[in-house]
Amino acid sequence: MPTISVVIPTYNNQRTILETIESIQKQSFSDFEIVVINDGSTDDTLKILNSIQDERVKVFTYKNSGVSTARNRGISVARGKYIAFLDGDDLWTQNKLELQYSALEQHPEAGLAYSLTYIMSENGEQVHKCDPIYYEGNVYTKLLAGNFIIGISSNILVRKAAIDSVGIFDTSLSHYEDWDWCLRLASKWSFVAVPEYQVFYRLSSGSASTNIEAFEKSVLTVINKAIQNAPQGIQSLSKIRSKSIANCHLYWSQLYLTRVPGFKGVTQSRYHLQKAASLYPTVIFKKYALILVVKLIAMHFLTPEVAGRILNFITNSRAMPAQKANLIKS
Repeated sequence: MPTISVVIPTYNNQRTILETIESIQKQSFSDFEIVVINDGSTDDTLKILNSIQDERVKVFTYKNSGVSTARNRGISVARGKYIAFLDGDDLWTQNKLELQYSALEQHPEAGLAYSLTYIMSENGEQVHKCDPIYYEGNVYTKLLAGNFIIGISSNILVRKAAIDSVGIFDTSLSHYEDWDWCLRLASKWSFVAVPEYQVFYRLSSGSASTNIEAFEKSVLTVINKAIQNAPQGIQSLSKIRSKSIANCHLYWSQLYLTRVPGFKGVTQSRYHLQKAASLYPTVIFKKYALILVVKLIAMHFLTPEVAGRILNFITNSRAMPAQKANLIKS
């Protein structure tokens, strides 16, 4: 029986799926199986998967049912003591499984290990580091106040016993189902962090992260559910709820400005930034909130051409070539 099962839900990832699987095959920890759930792909994803000559790779094909169902199907056939998840367009550094496994072995009270994350451009040529924010132990209130595990769906290693204690992904949620699942885990288990950048989360024009207008309903469901099911003894739940929703608005503000071009992106970004500040004023002092303010001021007072150059400068100043970020293919 493998120690770790890596579950990959994939749908139409023909451009990236091979590189994703190679980043697992090159892991320094080798006692794993790769469970690929082909969620009804209509491109050449399945053809590529069937060409892989590795007995550790097991491919299961179903009709398209969504990423939560795909992950749940992966969990149901996984045989490992631990389960990791990796989306079909993301990557890991070579020591990702080794260090997360070691962290969980050293902390038997912990149900989940996670690492720091690079945000990777769609073409995979540039990355930038997310802020190194991490918490350990009882993280429930921290995780509810704001999701600090960037790229959850490709980041975490979870003890199978922890999964058995909280159940599987909620398929009724269209977004934030991974945050909801981690909150359920945090209500019963400690978390442990590997303070190294090990996950490459790819920005994709076709990913759920671009469907901004569909987020708010799901996130309110997740937050209200987490408040209702919070462990006994947690104080100031209404304050935590306000902070959590404010952090979500801050994130949406950033997405609108960086992912939606033109007037709509600017006006919606400004709206969500103001909403965040009204709900929980101190969130405006976060580093990336201050960067948002600078960007919005530039968009308001300068010509589109000059503002665009400033935005590109700010973005590029945080990025680095992927080859310098310990990327597998380098």
